[in-house]
Amino acid sequence: MPVFIHTSNASGPINAAALQLMAKFPMVTVEKFQGPCGNSKSASPVCDQEKLIVAALKGVKALNPNVSTVFYYNSVLDFEQYRLHGIVLKHPELMLHDSAGNVARMSGGGKLDMDVFDFSKAAARKLFIEECVNATKTGYVDGCFCDRAVDGTPTDSGDDRVPCAGANCRFKLNLTAAQSKVLLTPVVLPLLLPPLLLVVLLTSVLIRRTPPATSRC
Repeated sequence: MPVFIHTSNASGPINAAALQLMAKFPMVTVEKFQGPCGNSKSASPVCDQEKLIVAALKGVKALNPNVSTVFYYNSVLDFEQYRLHGIVLKHPELMLHDSAGNVARMSGGGKLDMDVFDFSKAAARKLFIEECVNATKTGYVDGCFCDRAVDGTPTDSGDDRVPCAGANCRFKLNLTAAQSKVLLTPVVLPLLLPPLLLVVLLTSVLIRRTPPATSRC
């Protein structure tokens, strides 16, 4: 029997019937593609994906305040429909770069050539954590789902569907090699930090749940 729901509605706001169903689950995560804007080819920070996710979770909380509501964002890919991406664009030093100084690019969720967070920078770590904390401050979010695991990319193609091998493997992030040679380079280390952040964020936020704020945004 399902014990949680992880979803989004790409066509627009989640309707009443769907909210009723979602409110029956003990845990609900709303995904990065809530609403049509983030799914469009012209997606940008103007979409304000954060606002759309929180609005959906607000609807769930209104029906069942005991549901643990979870805000989705990615711990590697800087999806363009989030306000967070707009901040990173203004501070490109927070993007991961290769040894030649080029911005590292990856794909995922049907989107190609996205920049990657550089968690070796304290400012990037702070910004990433603030994204989750700000969501919880709305009173409608209990924790955050920090997605992504890296298993051998990014590659020169900027498409993580392409195997990391030979000339195509610019960053040498092959998982087998990393396990056998303990390949902890300055590029690998920033990409290993997100799973640790996920544990910290979910543990601290979900266990220490605070009552909804009296002022609604």
